[in-house]
Amino acid sequence: MAPGTDEVVVLRGEGAGGFAPAVWLPSGGSQPVAVVIAQLVGEVAPDSAVGHRDGIVTFFWGNADGTFTFRPASTVSGLGVVTALAVADMTGDGEATWS
Repeated sequence: MAPGTDEVVVLRGEGAGGFAPAVWLPSGGSQPVAVVIAQLVGEVAPDSAVGHRDGIVTFFWGNADGTFTFRPASTVSGLGVVTALAVADMTGDGEATWS
């Protein structure tokens, strides 16, 4: 998260031990406070979920080139104050579940 903004900063590895230039993405909500990166939709590239202080969780599908695409139709709201997100295989099916 980028303090004082409603954005998330993505730092991708550049392959030689450093980072490519930062990419700033709108978080899709107000006051992002938590981010998780995991394979959430079964594709090859990892996806991300962003939790916001206003009770919204937004999702970004990972693209094969390392970029992310905001998916507004997947937004979940009305959760109360979000302070953290977690990802694990909670159902034992080998796939990530967020909570």
